[in-house]
Parts: sequence; C-alpha cells; structure tokens
Amino acid sequence: MKQILLPFNWKIIIFLIILEVFTVPFVAISNSIIISNQIYLGIIGFSVAFIALIIILKLFVQLIKQYLSHLLKQKIIQINGLLYTSLLAGFLLMLMFYLQNLSYSFTKSDCIVGFVSAFFSVSISLIIYNFLASYLGYGVKIKVSDNNCCYLVAFPIKDIIVLTLLFSLYETIASPISLLWLPHYNHRFLWGIIAGLLSGLAGGIPLILICHFTKYKITIFLKLIK
Repeated sequence: MKQILLPFNWKIIIFLIILEVFTVPFVAISNSIIISNQIYLGIIGFSVAFIALIIILKLFVQLIKQYLSHLLKQKIIQINGLLYTSLLAGFLLMLMFYLQNLSYSFTKSDCIVGFVSAFFSVSISLIIYNFLASYLGYGVKIKVSDNNCCYLVAFPIKDIIVLTLLFSLYETIASPISLLWLPHYNHRFLWGIIAGLLSGLAGGIPLILICHFTKYKITIFLKLIK
C-alpha cells in the first residue's frame, strides 16, 4: 500500500473558492423555490453540488493528475471515479442543507448552524466513502504508468476526524459569509458570486494557517487493486 501526503495549501483554497462560486449563486437564485419545501431543498442541494463538482473535475483533471503525480512520484495516466465523487458531493450538500434547516429550529446563529451541518455531513460522507471503498471496492481509482498498476483511494480514520474538524471550522466561518446575497435579493446571482468568493477565501485561510503551524498533511492511502 502506498500513500500520498497532501498539503493543505493555497491550491486547496483556490479549489474551495471555485467550488463556492459554482454553488452559492445557483442556491441563491433557487431560494424562492426551496425556502419552504424540504424536498426541493434536497433536490437543489444534490443537483448543485453534483453538477458543480463534475464540471470542476472535468475542467481540472489534467492539473489534478499532474499535481498528484508530483506527490506520488509516479506518472498518473488515468483517474476513475469522478462521477462517483460528484454523486457523493451531491449527497453531502443535500445532507448539509437538511441539517442546516433542522439546526435553525434550535438556533439562529449561522456559525453554529454551519459547524453542526458540516460536522455531520462531512463525517458521514467520508465514512460512507471509506466503507464502500474498503468492503465493496467502490471509490476513486488512480492508474499509474508503472506496469499499469491501479490504486484505490482511501482515508485513515485519523484523517477523517481531522478533515471533519477542519471543514466544520471552515463552514463555521464560510456559512454566514455565503449568505451575503440575502439583502440583495434582486441581484442575488451576482451577490452569490461575491459571497462564494469571499466565503471560500475567508473559510480557507484559517485552515491553511492551522495546517501550516501544525505541519498537518492529508494522508491518502492507495491500495493496490491491479
């Protein structure tokens, strides 16, 4: 089994900003539909995250392969499972929206709602991914040039815990900022873009600082399957 140590740096901040910009404006313009309907809330959450992530991954897959090849010190020729990852992202945001709506029944604090919804949605999604990868072989698969070996991506338990805490902190900061479009309802798509940009930046910077001072890097296990 191989492993990659992925640093939490400015490249991940750029990814988070792009993801927020691809999602927040579309949630904003659909708000009049979903605000009072849990079913539409789930559908919009799933659809927005699924479409956004699959577009981002398709656009940047070559850069991702080059970056991971550098970390692995082997040339990666193919990454499979982008559709699967996008489906899981859709589930994550759908669950996050549901938990946010539920949390607002107990508190009006956007920060608390952001933390609670991220804590449970991120941890559950990562646990589901690891379970399916470990027992059914479903997950992201990386094919390298050396003898056409193929590896299945998984995460150690300690990193699931750390990532859950990091992204809970991220959402604690980003969640209130992502709602900046609310007072500008007639221009909510434009303000959604601004909110996405600022929330990704403001939420990502503390994570980079924490990981820099603690020297933390995300451990990714690569299990040989071929």
